[in-house]
Amino acid sequence: MKKTFLKVSLCAIIASLAVTACKKKDDPSIKDRMVGSWKLHQLVKDGNNNGTLETTDTTYTFDTLNFIITFKNDGTGTQSQAGVPSGAFTWSVNGIYIVTTDTAAGSTPDALKIISGPSTTLTVSDTSAHPVEFTVLNKQ
Repeated sequence: MKKTFLKVSLCAIIASLAVTACKKKDDPSIKDRMVGSWKLHQLVKDGNNNGTLETTDTTYTFDTLNFIITFKNDGTGTQSQAGVPSGAFTWSVNGIYIVTTDTAAGSTPDALKIISGPSTTLTVSDTSAHPVEFTVLNKQ
C-alpha cells in the first residue's frame, strides 16, 4: 500500500512538473501581426448594408493594380501603387479597430473595424461608408 501511494505521488509530481515546465507561447499582438506590407486584393460593397460580408455583395478585385499598404512598427505607414509612393499615414490599434490618419494637413482619423485577421489575409470594414465597404488585403 505504501509503495502504491509512493508511485501515485511520484507520478503526480512528475506530471505537475511537466505541465509547469511547458510554457505557452505568447500570441503576437494585433499590432505585431499588422506590421509589414499588404496588397489590396478586393473591395466589397455591402449591397443590403447589414454590415455582414456576404457572397452576394458586389466585389471588385484589384490584384493587377499592385496597390501596397505598409504598416511600420513605429506607427507610421505608406501607400504605393506600382512602386510609386501615393501617401503616408499614422496608425494604431484600438481594440478591434485600426485607426489611421492621413499625414496631410486637416485629415481626420478613420477607424476600420477588423473583421478577420491579420494573418495572411486582413479584412476590415469601413462602417462610415454607405453602403458599408469591406477591404480585403493579402500579406506580402
